[in-house]
Amino acid sequence: MIHHLLVGKLKQKLHKPSNWSTKAGSFETTKTCKVNFTLPAFHENRNICWKAYVDETEKLSCYDMIIGWDLLAKIEIKFHFDTQMMKWDNASTPMQDPDQFN
Repeated sequence: MIHHLLVGKLKQKLHKPSNWSTKAGSFETTKTCKVNFTLPAFHENRNICWKAYVDETEKLSCYDMIIGWDLLAKIEIKFHFDTQMMKWDNASTPMQDPDQFN
């Protein structure tokens, strides 16, 4: 899921309403768009292309984008809770304290 302010120039498609409940609140989306992005904490130049739901709420939450389990599974990011590390294709980065985003 990605906030509409971050995809304003990208082509967006209408879709049937989807309801979401997140730490930032509950809301509904009615659009999707194809986004290209990197995860520089792992690999600065590895591009990911994915269909994201567009969050059209006015207030930008503390997150630019919420990555779902479907994408995490597809690209095979591994979570090691015992060491508080995340691993993707031989690169590792520490998990962030979620309270730092409040």
